[in-house]
Amino acid sequence: MADRLESAWLKLDRAHEHRETFSRLGTERGHEITRPWPLSHDPENDEFTLTLGKVPSPKPGLSLVLGDAVHNYRSALDHLAFQLVKHPDRKPREKRTPDGEISFPICASEKTYCAKSIQGAADRAKDEIRAIQPFNLGWDPLLVLKKLDDRDKHRTIHLVTHTISAGFLRNDVLASSWLIGAKTPIKDARVLARWKFRPDADRQADIGPFIGLGFEFAEGIAKGAEVLGVLDRIDYTVRAVIDRLARYVAP
Repeated sequence: MADRLESAWLKLDRAHEHRETFSRLGTERGHEITRPWPLSHDPENDEFTLTLGKVPSPKPGLSLVLGDAVHNYRSALDHLAFQLVKHPDRKPREKRTPDGEISFPICASEKTYCAKSIQGAADRAKDEIRAIQPFNLGWDPLLVLKKLDDRDKHRTIHLVTHTISAGFLRNDVLASSWLIGAKTPIKDARVLARWKFRPDADRQADIGPFIGLGFEFAEGIAKGAEVLGVLDRIDYTVRAVIDRLARYVAP
């Protein structure tokens, strides 16, 4: 069984590699944008203000890597479906779906759901595939995966935009401070942080600040969602689906 599903697991592993590449390239891009920090001082109020200047749009290469991750997650499910149909754990009672038409069904509506693409799979496998459909589970990573993959294959690459992913200030030497919140979209010259030192504090102390940059989807079904968070939920779901259905593939 493990050998028959090897290609599905390999596709899943390759998707995760693309996820890691997106994360690495995004981190490098974040460092490129956020250095040096534009810092100003208001002597009247003795307040420091940290701002972020003009932020270039994310490079298209990030969207290509994202599309590669999404497509490999989708392909992992299709490879699973192929093995479920070609090598069911029990002899099928119906004519198998032709090889070129086998795919893992993902459908938002029960009315339009069709198992035609997995005819020949074990009845229990088809029942479980139906049970995990988005129309039974509500908002579901499988539906997001389908729509992201369809868009990347047939429409255009995914547009992403910068967002604040995390922030940190060392507060033990500060009298007051304010830090921009996570998941805040970045705009030109956005104020990132303000602070005042305590009167007895060492003003040369390293207070940070650390501002992490992330990416969110700019449009589509996942608009406004953090890219890596979406990919991680998809990764977990696809992995769980393969694990759950592996028993219905003959050794």
